[in-house]
Amino acid sequence: MDYSESDSVTLWLRMFHSAHKTLIFIGLFQPQGAIWPLSDLQAQLAAKYISGNFSLPKT
Repeated sequence: MDYSESDSVTLWLRMFHSAHKTLIFIGLFQPQGAIWPLSDLQAQLAAKYISGNFSLPKT
């Protein structure tokens, strides 16, 4: 992944990259409030995905 010429990275839910299904980013956002509750929700979703209880949408 080379994003040296870009200002943004396209991630579904700011977590999942469409070309790299096993690469998950947690906390890669800037909320107006506290980051910890949202990062916790992302971690829960990532755990569901890793355990097979959640599927990514078809692209």
